[in-house]
Amino acid sequence: MPGATRFPGLEWTFAPACQEELAEACGHAWVQARAGGSVRLTADPAGQPWWPMLQSWLPPGVGLQVITGSTACDQLPQRPFPPIQLASLPRDGLPPWGAAEPLAWLAARETWLIVVDEVPHPAAAIAWAAVASWGWRVVARVDRLADLGAALPWIAQRQLPLHLWLGEQLEEAPPGWQVARGNARALWLQHEWPTVHVAASPRARERGSEGARE
Repeated sequence: MPGATRFPGLEWTFAPACQEELAEACGHAWVQARAGGSVRLTADPAGQPWWPMLQSWLPPGVGLQVITGSTACDQLPQRPFPPIQLASLPRDGLPPWGAAEPLAWLAARETWLIVVDEVPHPAAAIAWAAVASWGWRVVARVDRLADLGAALPWIAQRQLPLHLWLGEQLEEAPPGWQVARGNARALWLQHEWPTVHVAASPRARERGSEGARE
């Protein structure tokens, strides 16, 4: 884990004022649990609408401690680490995977790439975006951006480097997000900001495969 060797055992205490802050705190808890640290909350999250979803998102054994009466709280960190650069991608940006499925090809080679096959809820999108801020490259597949609702402006505002692999066409990017087209080479995975990847049309994919063979 990128953060484990630099800040092992980091302990944070958060006072989330909204469900978006709670979701981001859960993402940091995911990271800190792997580093031997912990995240504590100053109020019981049971009354938050997103809490049931976040409970199911957190891996077993990664819980949030709840403490009451504490006045010493931390601010949610703003991108603790720059996004990881994927060494498998050449500098010229040409897709190296040929006819293979790009994310599967990269996942087999990149230690710091996390491919999320489904983002079922806006809370999970924000939590994964918080994980990405610690140096992982997190790519999440989504069918429709509308399903993520309030997560999109929150992630953009916080500049959390989540990448979305979109299953539908997109006419206009949400505010604060970049768009990378499927036939625009492989450099979209090196972007350092919230990015939406739009799959290429079959004809564009064929042209890209021919260019890779050449």
